[in-house]
Amino acid sequence: MKLFVRLLRIISQRPFHTVVMAISNTRRVSNTMENERKRILSMVEKGTITASEALTLLEALEKEPKKESSSSYSTQEESKTSSQTHQQSGSSYSERHQEQKRSKKTDFPFNFEELFGGSKTGGSKSSAEKTKKSVNQSTEKLMDFMQTAFDKVKGMDLEFNMGPSLEFKHVFESENTELLDIEVSIANGKVTIRPWDEDFVRAECDVKVYRSEDQQKAVNQLKEQVVFETKFKKLRYLSDLKMIKLDTVLYVPKANYDRWDIRLFNGKFHGDGGNVNKVKVKTANGKIELSNMLVEKAELETANGGIEVTNARADYIDVDSVNGKVILEGAIDAVDAQSVNGKITVTTTSTTARKIDASTLAGAIEITVPDELSLDGTLKSNFGKFHVDFNDMDHVEEREEMMQRKLHFTRNREHASKLLLEADAKTGTISIHSSKGKSETKSDV
Repeated sequence: MKLFVRLLRIISQRPFHTVVMAISNTRRVSNTMENERKRILSMVEKGTITASEALTLLEALEKEPKKESSSSYSTQEESKTSSQTHQQSGSSYSERHQEQKRSKKTDFPFNFEELFGGSKTGGSKSSAEKTKKSVNQSTEKLMDFMQTAFDKVKGMDLEFNMGPSLEFKHVFESENTELLDIEVSIANGKVTIRPWDEDFVRAECDVKVYRSEDQQKAVNQLKEQVVFETKFKKLRYLSDLKMIKLDTVLYVPKANYDRWDIRLFNGKFHGDGGNVNKVKVKTANGKIELSNMLVEKAELETANGGIEVTNARADYIDVDSVNGKVILEGAIDAVDAQSVNGKITVTTTSTTARKIDASTLAGAIEITVPDELSLDGTLKSNFGKFHVDFNDMDHVEEREEMMQRKLHFTRNREHASKLLLEADAKTGTISIHSSKGKSETKSDV
């Protein structure tokens, strides 16, 4: 999952032509990685390894392409050097000199003319247009490649749905208890946490058991292998069962919690209300939703699925989504939002907001902030446009190069907090709005 997130971070820090090089290397080893992923998923299905072990193997697999790519490139360079030495042995100094020049040209890990359809040094308008068109096509190919992988991940749930199955309901309950922490780890199934007025915990489960027709045996397996306990002011709800799907609603006492730590492999998470110091949610395949939450810090990460936070009060929210849109709404003071393939929408009503940093490879960015704030903003895009809904800015500086547009602006307000705003959309439009009125006259840059 973090492979694509790291790709996005590389893209945001490097010139665009180096991104294409990274794309080329990624595609080169994609077939091998896909076979390994299938093998790991097959092992999970058969019960050979646990879901957590599968995640560890998938993370380790991400490191292998780098080694293979480096080894392959080194071998190719050695072959080129040997061939060039043999050809030069009987030639004059001038011929050797020309051969060295050609060798230097091929030292790049990509063919500039083949990639961009023209000369590397061409400065004409026609050349620039060809370059832009070629890179656009490369970006589209990357998106197609990624979307294919995402579609396969979406079908992951179907791989569990094999053979006969039975469905029933089951309830776990605890005695009256005081809680500060919640830990949830479910291999297969979605989870909702919902605070209530009672003093005990109740887990209502919709259970689906695959490759089994014996309900009593399945119930016994749940009781024996699912961890549901409240000790030392902590709730632990853990299931490593791959062939049993647990869709769970957790009813927990209303309290000021210190930490929620949620880890899912194949399922959606929804937090409905709650006062928590730190929320950490990670899922490989599923959407993450938080609503009506009061949190100090939230870390949300999903490989395949959107992230949606609504009506929240938060000091800091950090989100990563590889494939899916990101929506953050509420009184939020600081945001770090990243998506490889999806639109990012951030709406904060906090008059003490201090930072919003958003970046996406394929998608637009839309940010709405209070009119009372002072602003220091930097917008970047390769092919997108900028729409800034503030016509009383103090300073505007725009710079445009062949494949990079950049806009910096400031807006000062007396006795107001300053918001540092950074947005980078490689292929999409960036829009900055005032919460006072999106309908007012816009300044389009």
